[in-house]
Amino acid sequence: QHSGATRGAKNVNLKTGKASVTETSVKATMFLHGVCMALAWSVLLPSGVLVAHFERQKEGTFNGVKYWFGYHRTVQYIGWFVQLLGFVFVVVYVSAKGGVHFGGLHTYIGLAVTILGTLQPLNAYFRPHATEEGKAKSSKRQYWEWLHKGSGYIACILGMLNVLIGVYFAHTLFKNGALTGLAGGLLGVGLVCCL
Repeated sequence: QHSGATRGAKNVNLKTGKASVTETSVKATMFLHGVCMALAWSVLLPSGVLVAHFERQKEGTFNGVKYWFGYHRTVQYIGWFVQLLGFVFVVVYVSAKGGVHFGGLHTYIGLAVTILGTLQPLNAYFRPHATEEGKAKSSKRQYWEWLHKGSGYIACILGMLNVLIGVYFAHTLFKNGALTGLAGGLLGVGLVCCL
C-alpha cells in the first residue's frame, strides 16, 4: 500500500480527460531546480573557472590533455548540463503552477546566467588556436580570451549571487528546510573554494 504523498500522483478529471500534477510533484521539481542550480553555479562551474585560472602550471593530465584544460573542459560541460536540467525543472514547475516565467530579479538573473552558461561551450568551440611559446598572441585570440573569460567570470559571479537569492527564497517562500540546507551548503562550499 502506498499513498500519493510518498509516490507522487496526478489528479485526473474524467469528464474532460485532463490531468494535473499534484502539489507533491510540483514541489519536487522546485527542489530539483534548486539542487541542480546550486550544484552547477556554486560548485561545478566556479571550480572549472578557478582551475583554469590558477592551475595552469600544474603538471599532469586530465582526460588526456593538460590538467587545467582537461579539468576545465570536463567540469564545465558537466556544470552546463546540470544547469540546463535546473532550468528545465523550473520551467516545469512554473508551468504546473500556472505562474509567470519571468517576474522578478531571481528569474532575470537566472535567465542571463543560463544564456551565458549555454553560450560558453559554443564560443569555446570557435576559439582560435593557442599562441605558441614565445610568440605574441594574435588580436583574434586576445579578443576571444576577453569574451570567453569575461563572460565566464560574469556568469559565475551572477550565478553564485542568484543561488544566494534562491536559498533565501527556499527559506522564506517555500519553507523547505531540506532545500535551504542543501543549496546553502553547496553555496558555502563554493564560496570557501573561491576564497
